[in-house]
This record gives sequence, C-alpha cells and structure tokens, in this order.
Amino acid sequence: MIAVSSIQLYDLLRIKIGETEAKTLTEYIEVKVKDSFEQEKNNLASKEDVYVLKKDIAQLRIEIANSKSELLKWMIVMFAPFYVGMIVLLVKQFMW
Repeated sequence: MIAVSSIQLYDLLRIKIGETEAKTLTEYIEVKVKDSFEQEKNNLASKEDVYVLKKDIAQLRIEIANSKSELLKWMIVMFAPFYVGMIVLLVKQFMW
C-alpha cells in the first residue's frame, strides 16, 4: 500500500479536479479518518490490557497444571481397584 500525505494528495487532485474541489476532498478525507480513528480507538489494547492478559494467562496455566495433577490422582484412585481386581481374576482363572 502506498502512503500518500494529504499535501501530495491535494497536489495530485488539484491537477485533475481543480483547487477548491481538491481542498474540499482532502479535508473531507482527513475528517473521516480522524472520526474513524476516534470511534475505534476504544478497541485498541493498551499496555495495561496486555499486562492483565499476561497475568490471566499465567493464572490459567497454573490452574491447568493443578487440574492435570488432580485428574491423574482421581484416575489412580478410581481405576487402581479395577486393575487389582482384574489381576486377581486372571490369576484365579489360570490357577484353577
């Protein structure tokens, strides 16, 4: 994309459409760009937003690590008796 300043735009338009029309058009474009920026600047992230986001991500990683260890603990607690019972059953089947 080519960056054109308002002066360059004015000069290019002045040749094609005339001085007053070029001035009016460049002013209109500047006002529209400024208004558009003012409307959308609330959607931009600030340094504080980035800091809060990094803090939240770090907290989320800690919670995931804790839930992973909790899940592993419950898997062992729930399935260990099942596996012990299966081993006993298999040993009993082969002993008879």
